[in-house]
Amino acid sequence: MTTKEEKGSFSERRDRPRHRVNLPASVKITTSEMTQPFDIKEATICDVNEGGFGLSLTVETVTTRNELSRLIVRRRACYATTVFPGAQRPSHLYGDIIWVEPHATPSGTVIRFGISIDRKDPEGMADLRAFLKTAGTRGPTKADFST
Repeated sequence: MTTKEEKGSFSERRDRPRHRVNLPASVKITTSEMTQPFDIKEATICDVNEGGFGLSLTVETVTTRNELSRLIVRRRACYATTVFPGAQRPSHLYGDIIWVEPHATPSGTVIRFGISIDRKDPEGMADLRAFLKTAGTRGPTKADFST
């Protein structure tokens, strides 16, 4: 018998299963008050479902958890660009940051974000749904999982 986790998805308090992935992404985080967006060139989408995605990045700087959390929380809109496995072009996902979890490590600060996807973008949603459809039927591949 195969469990959901063995298939590459897991569920917590969400109404849809999450699929664990390890997708490189570039991200911009912004608010209406900012003149320059916060650009992140090397982020990783670590899980995804039709309602949102988890994002992870490492900041190579010495800062306190509270300072970093305050900095990121003020920037609410998130624009991510990634290429889903099997896709022929980059996909753009837009949404809002709904939670931030920084964690200090010896090499820098690892920050996890929870992003709620804006469902008003038909192209981005179509790309995401196409990936989720194949992810649910083909089973996980090594490239789909975070390490």
